[in-house]
Amino acid sequence: MEYTQKQLQVAFEMVQNENDWKAPIRKKIHVISPNLTIQCNIIREAIIHFTSTVPTFTTLEGGGILVTATGYRDGPCGDH
Repeated sequence: MEYTQKQLQVAFEMVQNENDWKAPIRKKIHVISPNLTIQCNIIREAIIHFTSTVPTFTTLEGGGILVTATGYRDGPCGDH
């Protein structure tokens, strides 16, 4: 599925570091079960789009998903 720039931006804002968008991503999110796949898919595409890194999704005990990614700075396109 293709997403608009606005959709990707909104999804990325859910997981990015609020003080530094280039920083590694480590964010716990809560999703509603019927929307889990859809929400994770758009977040995955947003992270790839903005950071050129691929995220990992881990289901947490007690609910929620932990989203982690290398982030732009440490990824292949970062300012090394």
